[in-house]
Amino acid sequence: MKICIVKDCNRKHRTKGFCQSHYSQYYKSQFKCKIEECTGNYLASGYCSKHYFLFKKYGNPFFRSTRAKGEGTIREKDGYKITAKNHKAVYEHRAIMENHLGRSLAQGEIVHHKDGNTSNNSIDNLLLTDRHIHMSFHKTEKIPCIICGDPWFCLQFCKLHYHQNWRKNHSR
Repeated sequence: MKICIVKDCNRKHRTKGFCQSHYSQYYKSQFKCKIEECTGNYLASGYCSKHYFLFKKYGNPFFRSTRAKGEGTIREKDGYKITAKNHKAVYEHRAIMENHLGRSLAQGEIVHHKDGNTSNNSIDNLLLTDRHIHMSFHKTEKIPCIICGDPWFCLQFCKLHYHQNWRKNHSR
């Protein structure tokens, strides 16, 4: 019985003097990743292990989940852009509004995209609102309160029942 030509390997010879495991390593080292700038060895689907993992998980071998130093913004699944401010990840539209106002946004302040395009972060497209006004921009039809039938305020409750329900769920 022939054995693998790799030193200290006693497994059975399969192809070109290698056992199955070492032949697989030899074969893959003959090919490089199909990404031009990458010097990694082939793993699968034409990619090295780094790019194959990104391709398999995200469908894109160039996907970045974090900003590289000096790069611009990245896009979240919901379409909002994220940038860094004071070494923290923040939504870009909020950072732009803060720069425009010259102050930090208060806790209840919401930045609304006038045209509905969450990628369009020009200051002309951004509007500073509070939660209640912002809800009215997205409320397209009048929905009655599920308890009394009065006009809908939030989460399918009128103002009275919304606050009662909130207190009931948030009391200790």
